[in-house]
Amino acid sequence: MAQHATSQLEHNNHKIFLGIEVDSFDYGIPVECVREIVYQIKLNPLPKTPAFVRGVATIRDETIPVLDLNILLGGEQQTHIHDESSYVVIQLADSSQSLTHVCLLADQILQTYKLDIDDIDPPPSITGGKLINYILGVSRIDDHVLVLFEPADLISPYLNTVKPYVTYNDNAVLSDSNVEEERKNKNRYLSIFVNGEEFAFPLPAIFQVINVSSITAHVDDELPDFICKAGLYSDQIVVIVPLAEIISGEKSTDTSNYNNSRDVVILVQLKEGLVGIVVNHIGQSYESETEPQKNSVCSDLQRERVHSLGFIQKSEKSIEIINPFEIFSDKELSALNVWMKNVSQIMKVSNIEQKDTDAGDDKENSHARYAGSYLVTQVGDHLIGLDNRYVDEVLSYRTLLPLRNGPHWFPGVLDLRNNTYPVINLHTKFGLDHADVDGDERNVLVMIRNNEHKIGLMVNKVMHSAIISASELSGTEQSAIYITPEALNAVATTSEGLVHIIDLVNVIEMPEVSANIRLQELKQGSEAPEF
Repeated sequence: MAQHATSQLEHNNHKIFLGIEVDSFDYGIPVECVREIVYQIKLNPLPKTPAFVRGVATIRDETIPVLDLNILLGGEQQTHIHDESSYVVIQLADSSQSLTHVCLLADQILQTYKLDIDDIDPPPSITGGKLINYILGVSRIDDHVLVLFEPADLISPYLNTVKPYVTYNDNAVLSDSNVEEERKNKNRYLSIFVNGEEFAFPLPAIFQVINVSSITAHVDDELPDFICKAGLYSDQIVVIVPLAEIISGEKSTDTSNYNNSRDVVILVQLKEGLVGIVVNHIGQSYESETEPQKNSVCSDLQRERVHSLGFIQKSEKSIEIINPFEIFSDKELSALNVWMKNVSQIMKVSNIEQKDTDAGDDKENSHARYAGSYLVTQVGDHLIGLDNRYVDEVLSYRTLLPLRNGPHWFPGVLDLRNNTYPVINLHTKFGLDHADVDGDERNVLVMIRNNEHKIGLMVNKVMHSAIISASELSGTEQSAIYITPEALNAVATTSEGLVHIIDLVNVIEMPEVSANIRLQELKQGSEAPEF
């Protein structure tokens, strides 16, 4: 078991938890947040509320919303209510420190557990940070696992949804307002990094995210002077502009700076065609309740191509929102349109392929450093090479303990030899479809070590270990899958097919290695705004 516990559990040598059962899984909540347990209440359903709001109940002359724990914890079905259903009334403080009472619906109450700190595994983590914010830890009671969670952290994101149904000053305020609809109207942004500095683009403005190596057939002759490079992506002409130049206002004469295969290109669809804005890497998505804060100084400076939409405040820092639709002037857009029409007429595919071949010859030996011993695995329909230096063991498993509401690639934890280990589903990490497997195939986990953390990687099957030589390695442009440049080192051509040599550390630590899947998820439900 773990020799330390999370900060929430370090105040005493032991903690007391109330055990509850939800959808056949056992959970524990700190007893200090429990006001009372109720077994029979009259539940009044509410129209037009999310599935986790089962209604309101009057308890001790107070109107309290009743929340379905199974739905809150990520389950798909509402809890079946019967005569012995259990209700736990808890109290939590909102941002103004006023107390709010909510009632949690569970399948049944188990008992209270007094747990020593040393008997509590810390929350699942792969890089030191919690994968799920509401999980306090995991403990083992006899032959089953007890998941410990903090109700306040679980409910806080939905507090604005339930507060309209809470009694204040003996007056019940009921509202039909749909908070989920309001959430869709938030301003949404994707952060990008250039030379260590963070900026952001409006999320709906982004057409696609690709890496530099995905743009082939670079055309360097007779470009408009405001364009760095141009090439093809999916048979479409893409003009390339580094964000570093846009920000600094200075054009670099050394275009080799933009051949780094680890750079990322943000594609923006203009009327004239695709524009690729080069950044070092993408970060996280941000949502803001309010419009970006305008800064008159930045507006008055008129910084060439930088058209600032304002700033958002995150973690005591200001992040500037840049409008990618206005990086060119009207005169430049007109010239760009003429150039694209001319190029599309005169560009010959044979010449383009020859340029790619020449460029490949220059890079032939650049991937030799990745030669070595790899565990070849199948993920979906593709072969993935895992560096054997990180592999600890390979095992089959029957079930995982699901910890829901975490990252979509995190299916849960493996209970193994009196320890729990987080598991990463490589299918969803890479944005791949699951391959069809025979009925007698068992689930396979490759257990690896990343620093002090032991982690399971879910794959379809383990093929074999192989020594991959430098002569078999080539650049990532041959890859049959698209993942962010930081996650893919090279591709090996073997008798079994292409083996993708991944950067195992980056695959583990990056929140999303399939940039396009991530972008689609972030943009789901977004509408393109007017700028």
